[in-house]
Amino acid sequence: MVSEHAPNASKGSGWVGNANWIKATVKVGNTVWREHQFLAMDDLPDISDSVGQKIDGILGEDVLQEFTVIQVDFSHRQLLLSSPPPLPRSDRTNDSVG
Repeated sequence: MVSEHAPNASKGSGWVGNANWIKATVKVGNTVWREHQFLAMDDLPDISDSVGQKIDGILGEDVLQEFTVIQVDFSHRQLLLSSPPPLPRSDRTNDSVG
């Protein structure tokens, strides 16, 4: 129940289902997680029905923290994950205050 004192409060989808921890190897671009522990959810179609759109999977912080740049391209419906190499010392901005 959303309180009248919290007009912007949110609530979940109401989904209740089964999930299991599994070890799997997953590759996203050039990044590979070998024998990483993932939460495998049995009922993604049920979650999709509950929220009214298709859900193929859910990425958690443990995956997203591996990337330094996370860009959401809404117009092309893409999530772009990258970890560009550090800039050479001569190309960095001068961080010193003087």
